[in-house]
Amino acid sequence: MEDKLQRYEELARETQTGWWVANLNKREFKCSSFISELLEIDTDTFTFDYFISKISEEFREVIIKDVMEYDSPQSEYCRTMYSANIPRGKVWISAHTSSKIVLENGECIRKGFIQLIDPPQEAKSPIIISKVNDLALGLNSISKILKKFLDKDIQKDTI
Repeated sequence: MEDKLQRYEELARETQTGWWVANLNKREFKCSSFISELLEIDTDTFTFDYFISKISEEFREVIIKDVMEYDSPQSEYCRTMYSANIPRGKVWISAHTSSKIVLENGECIRKGFIQLIDPPQEAKSPIIISKVNDLALGLNSISKILKKFLDKDIQKDTI
């Protein structure tokens, strides 16, 4: 088992990918060692406020709304791109939210992963990045509507 975990950690570092689990009630993240090393912190847990402080200002509002709000309309499968200011400098991140679960005790948990990416060509213009994120948000909404439609019990003769 340890060998599998070691291979996973190696692969995650090579692909510059890390996982996270957010407890929306406690307003804290638990993360992989890749993310801890990226942020240069000695723990695998940090607060939402710490995370938000690392995100470039022009992206904070979108990230708060899409990832960290309990009643976010992006309940599942949210994808966004943003820049962050970490100890080694500015990096670009592609973030994916894979699920949102409400536990029996009422706590809301979100899971996802990040991957470091090359800066987009449009990085010189925050307006263009904002437009791309708006388009991605619209695409997420359409995807969720389609998923809900396909998940419903639909009679064959109605399609």
